[in-house]
Order: sequence, then structure tokens, then C-alpha cells
Amino acid sequence: MNLFEFKNKTISGHEDLLSDKRVTRYLKSPTNHDYDKNIINNNNNNNNNNNTLTIAIILPHTNFGVREYKRVTNSAINNLHRGRGQRFQFLKKYKFGSEQVKSTMMTLTPSPTAILNSLCQEFLTVNVSAILYLMNYEKYGRSTASAQYFLQLAGYLGIPVIAWNADNSGLERRASQSNLQLQLAPSLEHQTAAMLSILERYKWHQFSIVTSQIAGHDDFVQAVRESVTNMQDRFKFTILNSVLVTKPQDLQELVNSESRVMLLYSTREEATHILSQAKDYKITGENYVWVVTQSVIGDVQAPGEFPVGMLGVHFDTSSQSLVNEITTAIKVYAYGVEDFVNDPRNIDKSLNTQLSCGKQIGDGRWKIGDRFFRYLRNVSVEGEHGKPNIEFTADGLLKSAELKIMNLRPGTSKQLVWEEIGVWKSWQKQGLDIKDIVWPGNSHTPPQGVPEKFHMKITFLEEPPYINLAPPDPVTGKCSMNRGVLCRIAKDVELLEEVSDSPRNGSFYQCCSGFCIDLLEKFAEELGFTYELVRVEDGKWGTLENGKWNGLIADLVNRKTDMVMTSLMINSEREAVVDFTPVL
Repeated sequence: MNLFEFKNKTISGHEDLLSDKRVTRYLKSPTNHDYDKNIINNNNNNNNNNNTLTIAIILPHTNFGVREYKRVTNSAINNLHRGRGQRFQFLKKYKFGSEQVKSTMMTLTPSPTAILNSLCQEFLTVNVSAILYLMNYEKYGRSTASAQYFLQLAGYLGIPVIAWNADNSGLERRASQSNLQLQLAPSLEHQTAAMLSILERYKWHQFSIVTSQIAGHDDFVQAVRESVTNMQDRFKFTILNSVLVTKPQDLQELVNSESRVMLLYSTREEATHILSQAKDYKITGENYVWVVTQSVIGDVQAPGEFPVGMLGVHFDTSSQSLVNEITTAIKVYAYGVEDFVNDPRNIDKSLNTQLSCGKQIGDGRWKIGDRFFRYLRNVSVEGEHGKPNIEFTADGLLKSAELKIMNLRPGTSKQLVWEEIGVWKSWQKQGLDIKDIVWPGNSHTPPQGVPEKFHMKITFLEEPPYINLAPPDPVTGKCSMNRGVLCRIAKDVELLEEVSDSPRNGSFYQCCSGFCIDLLEKFAEELGFTYELVRVEDGKWGTLENGKWNGLIADLVNRKTDMVMTSLMINSEREAVVDFTPVL
């Protein structure tokens, strides 16, 4: 199969790009004589210059930054040559200078035809061995789809891509034909880990996930769940809700929830609608914290719908930051080439691609591309002072990243602005450093992260003197002061039919008293919660039988109860699945 037949393969979530009629016409015209002539001429030239390395750089379109792009690119290439005798031995074998860098600028939403032209007429004709794709667009709509399309076409051709995308969280990695991509920007996994570090710092154990239909929303939910699992040894999280907002009424689930902390992933525009509706539902304000991703923050000045005190994670996507990444990307490429060339197993392998989009000329996929990509992925490039080396995971994501922690607070003109109040560094054990925060409602203290009054279901099993059972007053059905509190001993199924005198029925309710009940009453008063006491249905403490728990432990493991009260022996099996209080 060649690139002209690729139109028949579906790119998940971006079918609109492939259905563009201009692309269809272009793909059906592989015999264009001028185009074929250019390929033939360039292939003949490349046959005579197999010792030349060529790369492509794609940058955002600008009328004023072209000179800066060129200056930084030339400087990065020159720095490689200055260290030639010490580090980059491949420069003795290959010609690689500024003239071997094919640079092009891409608009915010290039047409599929423009994308194909860049690949087929600009890059393949000069035998690029890698593409540096650096973009700071953050629209998360058609522009992200265009990036997805370009990266997948490059992967289909077998050409490695070293990318820095401000909107990389919106790229659907699972849709990739062949993932030959390194990502220099902080990943979605970095963002979720930083967000959960904020929750850990302020002891917010339970939260909800809120997303729009933004590209990558499923990946965000999955990344949060994986981060929760990775952190469970040091901090226990509970995800109360996961809400996909397609209409305002979807937020009703949060209204009925005990969640007071929300993690939001959406576009900035979508967030204005979500948070406006959240205000109407009274799930913003001093008791609610919204922690948002890079995609929500955008500009320093925030929309009026955003509530004061929001927190967010952010990395610099300015033009200057993008320009700095040109040097980093060229270094990564050079280190990869160096390792490839120095490996004796590659002595007879060339980094000239000899590819063509046409049917008759050149190969349809670079056979060495996957092999070369592995060398790029395994590089270790020295980082800036005080930072770890630039390295990548098996998925091509950056191993170590730094994110800014942002706080939405009143600016000088009373308009709310995002202000940096700390940093998160993935490579440090205590990676979160935060200064003073303006909290929701302009408060100076963080919210509790739980409802002011919350209700708990507590399961028990009687064990004197910790928990004693006695019948309630036969007339009132209540427990006197010295007889404890009312607790249910009937099973759920026995209460399906409404029984008006059930509290006075000793087979339904009893009075619980004892040391554990005294403690429970004290905690309820000081922490401000209400509770329902229910006896465990099978009357067992909890043992593991045929791989399944029964009794009190089963109710905890299966989330049928919030807490268990009894005198219970601690053993290794039980301790592996539930948390115990200190021994009383």
C-alpha cells in the first residue's frame, strides 16, 4: 500500500479531514508529470549524495518570526559542529548543515491537501530522515485534528517525528498507524499527576472528574485513574463521579454528589459554559474547588464565568518557549543519529529515506524508520542546570517535566487573572512547591474537600464491651440516653415493604452502646457528620473464601459501607485490602 491508497484507511475521530474532496482529487493524481519529474530528479540527486542528512522543521506561521526561527536553527546546527571532535562523530560521515534543514510554516488549520503537499512535495523529495514538528496552537479543535492527521501520515511513511505540541493532550495516541513520535511537551499524564499532587497536599481524598467532548477526554479519565493507582501506597483517593458534559443537565450528577473537588478537562470556551452552569447549580463558591488542565487556562486573563480561587496546571506555550524547543529537538535528533551511526550493526544502513508518495517511484514506507526511531527514543540529552536529562518513556513521552501551578485571583483592574503560585517537578519526591493561594470565595483557608455536613453508612458487628445490643423502648421505639443509639439489625430485603412500627420492632432495630459508640458520637459531633448504623447481613467478621471476602471486610471492599465498627483482629490478608485505625 502507498500513501495514495491511505485515503481508504480511517483515522479515528478525524474522518472529516480524509473526506475532503481536494484530498481525494490529489490522491487520485499520482501521475502528475511535473510532480513525478521532481521526484525523479531529486532521487537521482540523492543517489549521488547518500552521505547527506536532511531534516524538516514545521513551525507556526508568522509574518515576523521567520528571522528568529532561522537564527536559532542555524545556531543549534553550528553548536553541533563546534563540538564535533568531542561528541558528534557522525558529522565525519554525513554532511549536515543549515542548508540540510528544510523549514516550513503551517497555518492554524491547514487543509489536508496542504498537509500532503508538505510531506510529498517538500519533505520526501529531499529525503528527510526526521521531522521536527513544533506548534504552540491551543485551539483543541480542527487544528488538533490537523496535527493528528499529519503525525499519522508521517507514522504511516515510517518517518520519526520529534514533536512539541501545546495541544498534545488532545492527540489520540491509540489511533496512530505507527507511533514513531517523541513528545517534548509535558504530557497529559504529567498534568494529571500534578493535579493529584495538589489534592494530596491539602488532604482532599475524594473528587470528581469533569470533561467535555474535547479530543483526548477518554485519555484524561484513564490517566487520572492510573495516577490514582500509582499513588495509592502513599495516599488513598476516591473518584466519586466521572461526568462527561454534553448538556447543562449533566452537571446535576455533581449537585447530588458529596464531591467538593472537581478536576476539569475541556477547552477554554467549553469551560466558560460548564462553570457558568455550575454557578447556577451552586457547585462553585467557597466550599468547592475546581482544578483545571492547561487547555482551560489559555490566556492570563480569565473569562468572567470562571470563579475566583480556581487552580490549574500550565506550561509555557509562548513563541519564545517554542523557539527554545528548536534547539532541544535538534539535539535529540543529533544524539539519536550519533548512537545509530556508532552501532556497528548499522554499518551498511543509510539514513536516506528514498521515499515517494507515488506508485512507481521509491518505497511507500521507510524500512529503517522504526529502527532509527528506537535510537532517538533511547537518547539521554543533558538538561538545563539543575534539571534531569531529557529522556523518553517507551511510549515516546517525556520522562521528566515541570509544570506551573496557577491560581485565579483578582488582578489590578479587578478582572480575574491567572497567576503562578508554585511549580511541580515530576522528578522530585516532594515535587510540589506552592506559595499563598487565594481560595474559592476569596477565602484565605482551603476548603475541607468534603460537605460541611455529610452522611455515612457504618456497618457493625456486636462485640461487648465495644458494641452492645439492647431492645429499644417498646412504646416510643427510641433509645434512652443510657441505652445508646438506634441501629438497624434487619437486612435490606426485609425493609423493602414499609413497616410503620419497625423502630419499635426488636427484630428490625436495636439500641447500640459501648466504647465504639461513644467514640462514634464524639467524632460525629466534632467532624460534623450524620450516620446510619447497620449490622452486617451475614453476621461474619470477614474471611477470604475461594478468592472472595465475606462479612464486614466484604462490605468495605465492595463499597457497600463507608466504615466498619467492631472489635476486629488485624491480620496480613485484611490489612492488604482495608485500612485499620490505630489499636485502641
